[in-house]
Amino acid sequence: MYTKKKLMLASSIILYVASFVYFFLAASFFALSNSLYWLFVVFAVLSLYDGIVISSLRTKITALTLSKKERITYLICTVMSALGVVSLLLNILALTRHHEDSYEIVAREIPAETQKSEVKKSFFRRSNFIALCASLGVILVASFSGMAFETSGFKVKVKDFRLTKKMTEEYNTVKLNGKSYIIDNDCLSYAV
Repeated sequence: MYTKKKLMLASSIILYVASFVYFFLAASFFALSNSLYWLFVVFAVLSLYDGIVISSLRTKITALTLSKKERITYLICTVMSALGVVSLLLNILALTRHHEDSYEIVAREIPAETQKSEVKKSFFRRSNFIALCASLGVILVASFSGMAFETSGFKVKVKDFRLTKKMTEEYNTVKLNGKSYIIDNDCLSYAV
């Protein structure tokens, strides 16, 4: 049970890191005005959610085998953890683990008086809830900061369009450094 919990903890940490990486990629693609950023936002939210669910399942485990409902939930989380490949491998190891290590057997033989008794915490004091709130706070602050940075403090309206030859001929009436910047080909256009 101890090894299974450690594997689940490592898996959830890797999913949190993957969520950060996906949010970073989403911000990068958003800055490039590429609509692929939505895909990375979805990946980031899914990996964050998966990490939180795995972490909450980890705290509920009391035996080496999971209940039927926990096993189905963990199986779904294992499939979703494909967003972090290493996390997928760790979840598969934890899911298929059905034997105990010698350390686990020795730890179980310790008298109950010497073992710590677990105090059940209220929902809002659990580490999973605190991690969720902190993650959402970071997402909101980073999104707001990125939006303020891109719009120069909300003074500029950002718009995507395609620059064509007709537009460059119309607006480039003066040469810059002795060069005229006009698109040569009618079929050519640039996304800006």
